[in-house]
Amino acid sequence: MKRFYPFSLSVVSLSVLFAGIIFAGTPEKNHLHRLNHATIGAHSGIFSGYTSGWSRDGLFGCYDDEIDDSFCLQYNRVDGLFVGYKKPRELYRRHGIFQIYGLAGIGLKSNRFQYQVAFERSFFPAYMQTSFGAEAYDLTYSEDEWLIPTMENSLAALLIHEDYHDFYRRIGYGGFFSQQFTRHARLKAGYYEEDHRNLFRKTDWALFGGRKSFRMNPAIEEATLRGLLSQFRIDTRNRYHSTRKGWLINMVAEYFPAKFNGTVDFERYILDVRRFQPISRGENINIRIRAGESTGVLPIQKYFDLGGISTLRAFDYKAFTGDRMILGNIEYHVNWDRLNWSPSIPILDEFNFIIFADAGAAWFREDMDFQDLTFRDLYSDAGIAFATSDGSMRLNIAKRLDRSVDAIRVTFRLSQPF
Repeated sequence: MKRFYPFSLSVVSLSVLFAGIIFAGTPEKNHLHRLNHATIGAHSGIFSGYTSGWSRDGLFGCYDDEIDDSFCLQYNRVDGLFVGYKKPRELYRRHGIFQIYGLAGIGLKSNRFQYQVAFERSFFPAYMQTSFGAEAYDLTYSEDEWLIPTMENSLAALLIHEDYHDFYRRIGYGGFFSQQFTRHARLKAGYYEEDHRNLFRKTDWALFGGRKSFRMNPAIEEATLRGLLSQFRIDTRNRYHSTRKGWLINMVAEYFPAKFNGTVDFERYILDVRRFQPISRGENINIRIRAGESTGVLPIQKYFDLGGISTLRAFDYKAFTGDRMILGNIEYHVNWDRLNWSPSIPILDEFNFIIFADAGAAWFREDMDFQDLTFRDLYSDAGIAFATSDGSMRLNIAKRLDRSVDAIRVTFRLSQPF
C-alpha cells in the first residue's frame, strides 16, 4: 500500500548483525505515501506485501498523480516465496473515470495461484469523488499487518527463521461504494461474501536461525461469511516515513448477522487513533490509542491479539487474546541533530533517542465489561529506544512494570511501531 523504494543492502546487513536480539519477543508506516498495495516499513523494496481482499488499509488508494505498477516478492511459512505483480488503485485519475486494479501471483511452496481484481467507476471531481465497484479475491491473508509489516515479516522469516504473521485463505467477492469527502477523508462500505479456510506450514527453510523451526500456522474456524464491511479513514500526516505531525484515524466495522449466515453471527469494530505532535524543532510526542469491540461469537481468526512488537513491547508476542481489546502507546522522540545542541554529541547526533510507554489488555466479554475496566487490569511497560534519523530502524529496550524477573526485553525493528 505504499510506494516502493530500492532495497537497501544495509538493511540486510544490519538484520544479520542483530539476529541475536532481533524480535526478542518471538512467539514461544519527504512525501506521504498512500499507495495501499505495499507494506508499511523501512525501505520497502524487494519484500513487498499486499494486504487485500478487504483489510484495514486495503485498496484505499493513492494521492499521487502516477500509478506505480510493481513486481512483488514476499516470503512466509505457508507460501514460501510468493512472486506476483500488482497494479494499485489510483485515487485521482488524470485520464478517465474507470479503472481496473489488483494483484496476481503464485506461492512457490504452496503451489497456489492468488489474485485480487477490482473494477471501479468514479463520478464527480477528485476531492468529492464518488465511486462504485466490485472485486473478487483468493489470497493468503493475515490480520497481523498492523503488528508487523509484510516486508519486515518477510525479512524476519527469510533471515532469522521467525514468521510473526498468522495466515488463512480468504476467498470472496463483493460490491462496494466509496466516498471521498476531502483530500484526507474517505469512506468505503460494501457487501461481501467470502470463505475462510485453513492454511498449513509448507516450508521450514531460512538463511539463518540455527536449529529453529517456524511455528505451525494456527488453525482457524473455517466458515462462509456474508455481511457488510466498512472503513472510514482520516489521514493528515505530513509524510509517511518519519512522520512529524498530523492525525491518522481509522475506523473499521464488520457486520455478519445470523440472517445472512445461519449459525455465524457477530459484529466487530476497531478504532485506531494516532497523533504525531512536534513540540520543538527536534522533539516530538507520538500517541496511539487502539480499541476493539465485538458482539456475538467471533471466529478465532477475528480475535484481538496483544503483546510483543508494536504493542506491549516487554511482553511475549501475542501473549494476550480476546474479543475485546484496548491499547495505548506514547513515545517521546528527541532528534539530537535537529536540536542543534552545543556541544554536539557525535554518536547521538546520528540517532533519535526515544522514551516510550505501553499499556493495554485483551480479554473476553464474559470476563469483564468495558465500563468495569481499571488501570490495574492493564499490562504495562516502559523503555527507551535508539532509532536512525528517519526512524526506519530502531533498537528497543523495554521493561515490564508488573515484575522484576525476566522483565527486560530487547528488540530490533526495521519499521516504526505505529
